[in-house]
Amino acid sequence: MTLPVEVGGGARGSAATYAALLRCADVLAGAGSGALGLAARLGRCAADPALLASAALVPGGAVRAQAAVAACARSVLTAGLRMQAHAAAVVAAVAAYRAADRRAVGPGELGPADRHPLRLALPAPAPPARRPRAVDGVGRTALHAALDGALDAVDLLWPGGVAGAAALVAGLYDPGAGTAGAPVRSPGAAPRGLGDLVAALAAREAAARGDRQGEVELLRVRTRGGGAVPRGPVRTAWVVLLPGTRDWQVDPRERAYLSDLRTNLDLVQGTTTATARLDGLDAALARAGVRPGEPLLLVGHSQGGLLAAAAARRWAGDPARRVTHLLTTGAPTGRADLPAGARSLALEARHDLVPRLDGARPPDARGRTTVLVGGSDPGGVAAAHALGGSYLAAARGLDGLDGPGGRGAGSVRAWVAGAHAFLAGPGEHVRVERVVVDVRNGAPRGGRR
Repeated sequence: MTLPVEVGGGARGSAATYAALLRCADVLAGAGSGALGLAARLGRCAADPALLASAALVPGGAVRAQAAVAACARSVLTAGLRMQAHAAAVVAAVAAYRAADRRAVGPGELGPADRHPLRLALPAPAPPARRPRAVDGVGRTALHAALDGALDAVDLLWPGGVAGAAALVAGLYDPGAGTAGAPVRSPGAAPRGLGDLVAALAAREAAARGDRQGEVELLRVRTRGGGAVPRGPVRTAWVVLLPGTRDWQVDPRERAYLSDLRTNLDLVQGTTTATARLDGLDAALARAGVRPGEPLLLVGHSQGGLLAAAAARRWAGDPARRVTHLLTTGAPTGRADLPAGARSLALEARHDLVPRLDGARPPDARGRTTVLVGGSDPGGVAAAHALGGSYLAAARGLDGLDGPGGRGAGSVRAWVAGAHAFLAGPGEHVRVERVVVDVRNGAPRGGRR
């Protein structure tokens, strides 16, 4: 099955032209000027004679009204100044890019400004931008619209927005203490591409049922070159497979496992507050035998994708845990703050509601590639989120990318090329050991142990 995909961000960045950037600067400058004019009008409203005269009748009300109008004027003034500063920065960036191009190709070879493309990796917005509301290639269902509206309402009305609401509910649960059991080792199969990685994660999710729901699977990939006869040093890398939510455990009084609702609420806040789950994962890596400096590829679905992002952030700069790559599927990672050294590839199905739960779109950044998976509606929320459906088909399809492949395909190929240590390549001798470690709450507040 072949599914249409759209790719954004990543090593090949986004296409732009000098003329388009300058038009963007003009729009920003115009909007900034408009905001400054509005701020001036608001300032005059605060000093309006009628408002000042009302102080004799309702002193407290007049003071509050003046303070509110003045605060609004200050906010609009700040926004206007920022927009104009951004416009000036864009103009300066265009001048710098033009100068760099002239040095690289010579002034005689540089084409007209409106025909010379730039290959940019645009910085991540702060805060993350709201997902666009335009109808996409497969349309938006009423459920998508309702979810977007609900998230907008939470962001506007709840202190701290979506993250604040998640933190409030998470506080009902015992934080727990992550522990890891003894590793179980067996021979494994060498992954050769994205399809194999997603298939391995799907198999892990299928196995993580009942009392095995806390299991984490690691693949120790040992590679040597040399053609017919192995030669050279053995290179060791690790693939860590992180399943999604296995048991919602909505009752705060019982928390035997950590792949539950509390961890979801912790992770959706975009921080590393899921301490118990992260501690358990770190203990699992230690039990499996991960050595300092050995590269890690974290592969996660749904909650597992959020956990991968949180782990990469927590271990940033830690020589014992070197996360170089992440592969996430169906995970709301738009708000995740990833370290600069970790290269992320996120697969998001258009009909899947789960990647929308944080109310943010993934940033279009050099180290973060996002693949939007199209195709027909598989029918139902669970089917759209299932790992073995459109996500596995999309991963297999991405393995078959050849040639230009459309805008952004180079970003996917660059991610795969950078992740070569985790994949079996031609002419290489690869041995894989499969390690399964049980992670659970070592101090549940009641219930099973």
